Amino acid sequence: MCGNLRFSFFHLSLHTQNNTGSPVYIRRLFNISEKQYFQMYLLALCIDEDWDALDSLVTTKGFMGVGKKKKSPIGFERIVKTIARKTHNPPPQVSGCYSCMVCTY
Repeated sequence: MCGNLRFSFFHLSLHTQNNTGSPVYIRRLFNISEKQYFQMYLLALCIDEDWDALDSLVTTKGFMGVGKKKKSPIGFERIVKTIARKTHNPPPQVSGCYSCMVCTY
């Protein structure tokens, strides 16, 4: 199941939610929790080295749409650990940004 979900993140993420290959459909079919889904999506983005998509994943709008803040259902410490693996080569500003978040939150 994890392999199927990672494959769908890479290749089928633009399909509609009702498509049997879309990540949202697989999440709904197997009752995957938000934290598990987020962790797998994070890992897929790190493998793909899509740091802009990672930033947009954790960025949410503030109160009444004013301002932006970063929020993670799994905590920023787990994000830093996933980013810092030897197989992922993040730019220094990405790893530094999330390392700073661990201290802040």
